[in-house]
Amino acid sequence: MAAPDHYAALGLDPDASKRDIRRAYRRLMREHHPDTHPGDGGARAREINAAHDILSDPLRRRDYDRLRAAATPDPAPAPVQPTRPVREAVLVDPVNTDPMAGDYRPGKEQPLSVLWLILLFVVMLAVLFEGLVRISL
Repeated sequence: MAAPDHYAALGLDPDASKRDIRRAYRRLMREHHPDTHPGDGGARAREINAAHDILSDPLRRRDYDRLRAAATPDPAPAPVQPTRPVREAVLVDPVNTDPMAGDYRPGKEQPLSVLWLILLFVVMLAVLFEGLVRISL
């Protein structure tokens, strides 16, 4: 169920002032008051009164405006058409960059070789060990 549009109930724009809200409320209540129009049951008067209650209180109006802004969906932006084909980034093993070597296929991600990882680990251990030897001497 959609929330009622209190601005439309009073015939106002969302940037209406407190004075405009009060004037619209009084004018519409004179036209639709249940004592002067007993046949309609006062439904329109209740709608006008509810709209005035919300829009005349600054805090309730701020909350209503926030709820109303969150309920209206933003128009979807138009899809952007690329001017040229987009190439996806591919992780490539720095050792195996030659397209003619090994299992290189364009578009296939190349994992880093295990040997490079072992070499990196050994170098880190050597640096750590060298630091420990210097401290102990």
